[in-house]
Amino acid sequence: MVSILSKLRYYASTDILISVYYALIHSLLIYGIEVWSQTYPSHLKPISTLQKKAIRIITFSEPHSRSEPIFKSLNIVKFLDLVDLHILKFVYLWENKQLPSCFYDFYNSLNLIHRIHTRQTQNRNIYIKSVNSDQFRKMSIYYTGVILWNAVSLDTRQCCSLAIFMKKLKNVKIDSYSSFV
Repeated sequence: MVSILSKLRYYASTDILISVYYALIHSLLIYGIEVWSQTYPSHLKPISTLQKKAIRIITFSEPHSRSEPIFKSLNIVKFLDLVDLHILKFVYLWENKQLPSCFYDFYNSLNLIHRIHTRQTQNRNIYIKSVNSDQFRKMSIYYTGVILWNAVSLDTRQCCSLAIFMKKLKNVKIDSYSSFV
């Protein structure tokens, strides 16, 4: 897929190259990402490297140039941040009862566990059951979903639609990227 971009970049504009990136690369990255990305970081590094190579090709950047400013200028989310966004999308759908009924008991709202009104219950946080020290369990969508969700601002969590929720999260991620080369 990256080779197609490298050949096409001489004949197409950046906008067309970005469209090709989304069609050929991004679509493969996000397909089932909530499930297959829950593995060791060493297994995900080649995918992240390939994405960085693709964006460098689009912008005619040097092979070892910093990628964050390129991601920011192209308004593209880095792979590991894509993983977080899609896990948060799953939790948002759970929170708003938009998943199949078999997922209704997947998480527990903290306000159902604690009857005392605290900041955590008012923020609509999710309760995390104790997870033993097994590293694999800490990489599961259950555990990472709770950690990521509880870190998102209440304002963002209460978005009226999934599209607005995802747009806010994407903007936060891209704004956090360094713009210095």
